[in-house]
Amino acid sequence: MINEFLNCLVGRWTNQNQAYSNPSKYAWILVSWEPVGNDKYLSKQWYHYEGETKPYAQRYNIFTETESGILVQNWSLDGIRNDKCDQIVTFVDDKWKGKNIGNECIIRNAVLHSEFELSQNQLLTRDAGYADDKLVWGSKDYYQFGRLAQR
Repeated sequence: MINEFLNCLVGRWTNQNQAYSNPSKYAWILVSWEPVGNDKYLSKQWYHYEGETKPYAQRYNIFTETESGILVQNWSLDGIRNDKCDQIVTFVDDKWKGKNIGNECIIRNAVLHSEFELSQNQLLTRDAGYADDKLVWGSKDYYQFGRLAQR
């Protein structure tokens, strides 16, 4: 199950089409998922105008198969696990669907609500931070990524 998921996930993604079609609503973002050894994967997100060397988010992830689905462990670059920001991934309706577990992941002083849908050539993501049940950063809408290049 993990190999099938990683076959879809690994690579580079861009929402250039979405950003160009509505630039006042969507920033042009690139996402990279790459193996780095020891069953770890580096995920990185950056704004196109800032370049890959200035990501706004990056972390290591380790994938573990469980009875509930694939557990995506969230690790900082200095090797500290943040299990409150882990995600669970299931395969539903020919798509991989993931979301954060619980409501205890705090990012930029807000509770993270994160989810994604993944197929071979499309990645939809939605990340938002809430404080006092109000959206303080992120979006209620999905960012729509297409595969940048085949592996």
